[in-house]
Amino acid sequence: MAPTLRVPEWVVPAEALVTDLYWHASNAVEQRGHPYTRGVLATLDWAAGDCPAPITHRSAQPVTDPIARAEEFAALCAQDDPNDPVPFPLEYAHVVDCGVSYAPIQYREPVYVRGVWWTVRWLRGERDIDPPLPIPPRPPVV
Repeated sequence: MAPTLRVPEWVVPAEALVTDLYWHASNAVEQRGHPYTRGVLATLDWAAGDCPAPITHRSAQPVTDPIARAEEFAALCAQDDPNDPVPFPLEYAHVVDCGVSYAPIQYREPVYVRGVWWTVRWLRGERDIDPPLPIPPRPPVV
């Protein structure tokens, strides 16, 4: 990712919080590489325009709120049984009906997918959603 994180206009949390989460997640992935944290970081990179979508590998840029919503529902679906006869929930069908083309799920590792789902929900400002990782407080300016 570029030295300056590009935070799209549809993102609800303050840019400073998103930037702090990005650097915290980057450090955590570098140190431990846990799948959940990799999902968080992949989502932030995707939202900033630096890589394809983490679940569908959709390449559409810039990421808009409808595209983010579609990826959120794809992540929700990716947590389900891939052999389920219903390929995706009705909510995902609604997103497709709102002008976002269907993109099949490409990644199903459950812990990674949960990191993606939580991060997209947080970025979209869904009610009562904490950041996907604890964000350390910034040191006071002296």
